[in-house]
Amino acid sequence: MTQRNNFKTQIADIIEISVISAIFYLFSFFNDSNVTAIKIIIIPRSSAIVNENPRKRTVA
Repeated sequence: MTQRNNFKTQIADIIEISVISAIFYLFSFFNDSNVTAIKIIIIPRSSAIVNENPRKRTVA
């Protein structure tokens, strides 16, 4: 059950990241400075999802 819940939360995070990236992509047409905001916001979130698995392996 825990793996399924973690998988659902990962999918939710991926969807949230894609929505945020789509919003900033639309704003990037109006202002080029938002492109850097995309890199600041999305890269830490995606790396946090990637780094989530090794912690669970060490606990297990």
